[in-house]
Amino acid sequence: MFNDVRIYDRNKPVQAQAREDAHLLDQNSSQINSDVLKKTIKNNVRRMYRKDFDEASNQEIYQALSLAVKDIVVEDWIATQKAIHEQKPTIVYYMSMEFL
Repeated sequence: MFNDVRIYDRNKPVQAQAREDAHLLDQNSSQINSDVLKKTIKNNVRRMYRKDFDEASNQEIYQALSLAVKDIVVEDWIATQKAIHEQKPTIVYYMSMEFL
């Protein structure tokens, strides 16, 4: 009954701790671990909507999946933004007359 119970550090945000718990990406490759992804989606449904996975609507499951994917993508996105900010590239804006 209590196999899934975790003790969370009160000083850490729950989402940050959840990311540490769920290693969605296989450490040896960039592939998503499907078993962990399924468990993460079920946990997201439970945490977001206070429902079991079987009771959740398609929209709620979709939102839980979106949160899991966001957790995968956000780390790389932040690293990319930092790299761009450090390089301070020149940005060129172009607008064609056809657009106007």
